[in-house]
Amino acid sequence: VVSTQSTCELGVPILAGVIPLRSARMAHFMNSNIPGIQVPPAMIRALEKATDPLAEGLAITVELIRELRTLVPGIHIMPVNTLRALPTLLARLEGEEHEG
Repeated sequence: VVSTQSTCELGVPILAGVIPLRSARMAHFMNSNIPGIQVPPAMIRALEKATDPLAEGLAITVELIRELRTLVPGIHIMPVNTLRALPTLLARLEGEEHEG
């Protein structure tokens, strides 16, 4: 678990890397083949149950970015084979940094 205090104590800006998931298969692949990445089982189940896994993956990504914004000064979005969905993702996040 990362907190705002622990990231500030490092004395350097931290960017969180986020890969929008497009399917449960992608999540399983990442868990099995990419060291340091762990997609939680609840996210995988949500992708498996979704009628539109890419849309579900974007919704998960939006929520994750909303949470990460409270912890780190920047987000690095890595659209692995989801580049066409990036405008949709950004539109959902647009203007949020100016709210409340």
